[in-house]
Amino acid sequence: MRQNVEQADSGVQGFEMSRREDDLHADLARANLLRLRGEFAPAEQICLRVLEQFPESAAAHTLLGDIAFSQDKAAEAVEHYQIAQGLDHLAPDIPRKLEDAKVLLQVRETASTEEQLGLPPTRPIPWTAIVFALLAVFSIVGAVVVGINASSSKVAKQTNGVAAPISATDETLATAPAVKPAPSSDTKTKPPATVPETVPATISANQPPLEDRNLLQTIQQRSQEGTHLIEVTTDPRTKTATLTYSVAAQEDPRRLGAELAKATLDQNLETLSVTLRGVRDERIVYMADVPRTRYADTLVDTWSQGHPEVDAWIPYVIQNEWPTRSPDSSENPPKTP
Repeated sequence: MRQNVEQADSGVQGFEMSRREDDLHADLARANLLRLRGEFAPAEQICLRVLEQFPESAAAHTLLGDIAFSQDKAAEAVEHYQIAQGLDHLAPDIPRKLEDAKVLLQVRETASTEEQLGLPPTRPIPWTAIVFALLAVFSIVGAVVVGINASSSKVAKQTNGVAAPISATDETLATAPAVKPAPSSDTKTKPPATVPETVPATISANQPPLEDRNLLQTIQQRSQEGTHLIEVTTDPRTKTATLTYSVAAQEDPRRLGAELAKATLDQNLETLSVTLRGVRDERIVYMADVPRTRYADTLVDTWSQGHPEVDAWIPYVIQNEWPTRSPDSSENPPKTP
């Protein structure tokens, strides 16, 4: 009896913890959308409220760093990124963001120092000037090398060429070496020795970018379906991610893809949309898109209350599905009163 009560208590605690994590992701998703719209003040307030409940949330500190960086507050961005990196060293995007914030901070500090001293602003050397300078250096070096080679070949021709005729005297006839007889026609000429060809060095295949590898590793470690994930490709221009994952014969590619897309959107707040590519026997068997806006809707309490089914969120977040399926009522967005 006591064991059953303990199991029930642990189950309630696990449900409450899962619910709290869902609330965390919902708040951060709303804050990130506000940041993308340029509404920095309300986005910052949401993140601060999240930190009151979850003081060790690396995602909240990362988003605060993004908000500060978007407003050119480099010092605040560096502080929040450093805290986030200390809380979660496996996050794939924090090191890059921290480095960008440090560069921005150094630029701002340099400009402030020049302004205080009354110095003219430092302007970076245009890259075109650097390219032309390098080309000029290479041209000079090439001309010197060509001149040396030409001089060497000229000397070689003079050394190996026919010498000037020498008049025959008794002394030269006496000291001249004996002339070797010309080879007879029967003598077989040996073919010249073949020079072995140079074996080209083996070129290793290019590895994926570090950001993609880190995100792949993070999802594999933190998602229950992470073992299915094969490859992650991100596009910083459109802030999209493409997931390639394996699908066994008896597995549902839609559910697998939705779970992997959920983990991606939770771990990388900059991703606005996820493209799914399910693969079986080296062939694509399923494709779909999961926008962040649709996923953010499912994290709101009102949506969860209106869709009490466990997997109701999956058909709602899936869009542009291939092969196409019959429309489901749960896929339609809720009507705004």
